[in-house]
Amino acid sequence: MGRGARQLDLINEWKVADAEPPNADIAFTANPGIKCNVDNFGPAGYMELFLDDDLINHLVIQTNLYADQFLEANPNLPEFSRANKWEPVNAAEMKKFLALVLLMGIVRRPAIELYWSRKVLYRIPVFSSVMTRNRFQIILQILHFHDNKDATAK
Repeated sequence: MGRGARQLDLINEWKVADAEPPNADIAFTANPGIKCNVDNFGPAGYMELFLDDDLINHLVIQTNLYADQFLEANPNLPEFSRANKWEPVNAAEMKKFLALVLLMGIVRRPAIELYWSRKVLYRIPVFSSVMTRNRFQIILQILHFHDNKDATAK
């Protein structure tokens, strides 16, 4: 059977998602909804529900550790490489970086550099007021998240 015929067979086996419960024998017994008081929450408060201080600090530690390892393993980087200008990131700067990444999902541009463009067509002043383009790009290059769990424990 050719690939196209097999794909057609798979398509014909599809079922409408709401035709039957996915696992009818497993009952949902939890209480749905938000489990904390969100009165007077602003955008930052909601963001911190997902990106709490522990996660931010983990990103900071792992990113700085990775930067040290990267620079040690690459002592002969080109003179004008952004990596040569690496300065350790801190929690406040990591929050700003992540906020810009989230904003990029809302305000779309065809290339990262254009978020810092001075051209009228692309200009978004908030980006350059929060962080320079070069700093953003070096953090993006070095950003690292390492799972501390033992891979063999699975």
